[in-house]
Amino acid sequence: MAQARHLILPSFAVGLGWVGYLARLVRASMLEVMGESHIRTARAFGLPERRIVYGYALRIAILPTIALLGVGIGNLLSGAVFAEIVFARPGVGKLTYDAVITRNYPVVMGCVLVTTALYILCTLLADLISAWFDPRVRASL
Repeated sequence: MAQARHLILPSFAVGLGWVGYLARLVRASMLEVMGESHIRTARAFGLPERRIVYGYALRIAILPTIALLGVGIGNLLSGAVFAEIVFARPGVGKLTYDAVITRNYPVVMGCVLVTTALYILCTLLADLISAWFDPRVRASL
C-alpha cells in the first residue's frame, strides 16, 4: 500500500495534461451526436434521457476518444520516461535513460522493442474496442 501511495504524484504528472483534452473531445463529440436524427427519434419514442445519453449517444461519441487514446499511448510512454527520471521511480523509462547514458546499446534496443510492442498492442486494443462499440466497423472486418 505504501508503494501505491508513492505513485500518485507521478501518475498525475503524466496523465493530467490528457484529462482536459479528452474531456473536451468527448464533450464536442456528444454535442455533435445529440443533434443527430436518431437521437431525436429516440426522444420522440419517449425513451428516458439517461438511456438515450448512455445507451445510444455515448457509444457513438466515445469512438474518436478511443482512437485518440490508442494512438496517444506513445505520448504517455514518452511522458513516463521524464516522470520516472524526475521522481526517481524505477521503470522502463528510467532503464532506457540509464542505458543511453552508459551507452549500453543492447538494453536500449530491448527497451525500444518492449515499448514498441506495448504501443502496437494498445493500438490493436483501441481498434478492437472501436469495433465492439461501432457495428459499422465490425461489419468491415
